[in-house]
Parts: sequence; structure tokens; C-alpha cells
Amino acid sequence: MAKRSSARKLVGAVSLCAALGGAADACHAPAHLGPPAPAGSSGSGGAGGSGGGASGGGSSLVDDAGGDGPPALDASGFCGNQIHQVIAHAPNLYFLFDISGSMTSPAGGGFSRYQLVQHSAVQMIETLGPLINVGAAVFPKGATPADPCHVGGEVFPVSPGDPIMPSTGPTTEGFIAATSVDPAGGTPTAATLTALQPHLLAIKGVTVVLLATDGGPNCDAALSCGVTQCIPNLEGECKPFGSNCCAPGGTIGGAGCVDHDATVAAVGALASAGIPVFVIGIPGSELYASVLDDMAVAGGKPQPGSPAYYRVDDLGGLQQIFQSIAGAFVSCHYVLTDPPADEGHTNVYLDQNVLPADPVNGWVWASPMEIDLVGAACAKLKSGAVKQVQIVSGCPTKQPS
Repeated sequence: MAKRSSARKLVGAVSLCAALGGAADACHAPAHLGPPAPAGSSGSGGAGGSGGGASGGGSSLVDDAGGDGPPALDASGFCGNQIHQVIAHAPNLYFLFDISGSMTSPAGGGFSRYQLVQHSAVQMIETLGPLINVGAAVFPKGATPADPCHVGGEVFPVSPGDPIMPSTGPTTEGFIAATSVDPAGGTPTAATLTALQPHLLAIKGVTVVLLATDGGPNCDAALSCGVTQCIPNLEGECKPFGSNCCAPGGTIGGAGCVDHDATVAAVGALASAGIPVFVIGIPGSELYASVLDDMAVAGGKPQPGSPAYYRVDDLGGLQQIFQSIAGAFVSCHYVLTDPPADEGHTNVYLDQNVLPADPVNGWVWASPMEIDLVGAACAKLKSGAVKQVQIVSGCPTKQPS
């Protein structure tokens, strides 16, 4: 197990910019300093609801009024004196990390493939904050030389994203600690997905799996394959040269075969049950494009065109891929638990800036107690650029100029 302190150091290291090719998203920390609480308030609400810890996500109450009630009229720049309580739905982003031995391969800047994958996930979690819930599993889990294909499992239960704050929050710290592991062993993708399915189905709310791997699935000792499907042969590591390392009695045996059918079926079973699986192939996975494509299609969220999976040639772009996937599930829909008597005297604020009631790029009433952000406003929220949404009543609704 890698030390937690070294993982935290990695996440904050300036030298990581060089390893990630100087990508802007990777080299600048998210803006943690959210807007101040309104005067007379002991706190302020986040942009989206957060789910319920290890038992899953779903809806949660976001109390934008604070513990001491609403602010005085026009306090802290607001026009109005009722900040509504709202319910938002945060999706459960569930990372499934390949931590097979090949994930220790150097990836630039003195960091391994896995360290940069973990870093990209942490950056996404910090950027989206309370807009998402997050959990993680790894495969294999607890691999040993005697059992390199031990089935994977959860290391961090689904938990609400942290409010935007100057320091790293408890969910992010917990995620870093739980996923700071030393890669080793094989790639038991099918067995891990099958083992996780009952647990994932029990999580409340919308759950999405982000599967990141640097190779082909294997670890089924019952398989038999020729050299074209034997991973040691495909990677030029089978000796003596010309032999089939996956043949019965070979140096690896059936566990070295590409486990195509079972893995595609396991991904498809999750998708059919309502949990889409996004398949992300990082450097090292190029030889396995065919099986990754089939996994992506079975997962229900393939990319248009070819390849169907998310092919990552530069780990500097991985955070943006994670974030674009997550953003598609971030909700722009808000339910007011205390709707106003007069809809014409309600305003929406993004980071304390009033947003006009515009049916194209602003917000609309979806019902007397529901508000939707639309167009550019919704896109801005999904990108992580908005740190706080507040719905305030008391003054006439601002219209587009």
C-alpha cells in the first residue's frame, strides 16, 4: 500500500505539469474559494445535492438559507429576503481502476500510469465538488504472487463530493487514501464486474461506472487460446520465442488469454441493469482496441465512430475525459421544498451573479416548485465552472436585457 502522504504530494506536485504535457486543466488547481455566505447566515449551499454516503447517492437537501435563516433584504448583494431550500440529484461516479502490474509502467515526470490516472480522477472530483457523489473499486484487489488474479473490489464507498473550500475536503482526502495502492497482478475485469454488480445496483440514484485500463482483460484459467489471443505473445514477452504461453502446460496457461466474451458479457449485464459503463483505454491498451470497443458498445455509452471506447494517448487529457463523462450526468434540475407564492418575484444566482430568466440560455420554471437551468447556464454548471447555485425570492424576476 502506498503511503497516503506521498499520494497527496503527487496530487499537488508542480512537477506533475511536465508529466502531463503542460495541460491547463492538469496544471492549475480548481478554484476552491466559493462565494461568501450571505450576511446573517452561518453557511451557504452548494451547487448540487449530494448523496447519502456509503449506502448510495440520490437526492439530498441543500439549505441555502444557512442556520440562522435568510439574510436581510438586499444583504450580500441579493435582491430578496428568502433563499430557498432546494433538492438536487447528484450522480454517483464510480471509478473502476485497473491496478494490474503494468500500471506501474513509467508515464513521464517520474510518475507511473496509475499515479497519473489517480491524479486525473482527484482533479475531476475537486473540480465538480458537490455536483457529484464518488466511489471507487480496484482490480485486482489484494493480489499476491501466489494469487495474481484475485478478484477486485471496492476501496471507497460512494460518498458526497466536498463543498468547494480552500482546503481539500474529507471525501477527496478519503478517496486519495483509499486509492493509493501499489499495482500488481493480472487484470480480472470480468470477475470484478460480476462481483460488484449486486452492490452497484443497491446504490440509490443514478450510477455511472468509469472503467480505466491499460490492457486487455485476462485471468480466466479455464480459457484456451492461440497466440493471437495470448497476452504474453501479443506483447512480445512469451519465451521461448514462437511458443504459445497460453497453451495448456504453457508458462502462463489460460489465465493469459484475452478474456473477451466474459468481460463483454459482464459489462453488458451492468448496462442492461441500468448502470452504463464508460470504457477508457490509457496508453498501453492499444493492442486491445477490439475487445475495448466491444466492451464500450456493451456498456451502452460508446463514442460515435471509431474507436467506440475512449482512447487516451496522452494522460494529460484524462481529467477532461473524466469530467466530460461526469458532466453529462450532472443535474440542472432543482426542486424547491418551499416554493414562493409569486413566481414573478424569484431569481436564480450563479456564484452570487443573477441569471436572467431566459428559456434559451438561462432558467425556466418546470413546475410551480421546480426550476431548470437551460442552455449555456446548464452547460456552465456541468463544466464545473459554477460553484454555487442559489434561488432567491423577494424581488421581480430579472429578464434578459
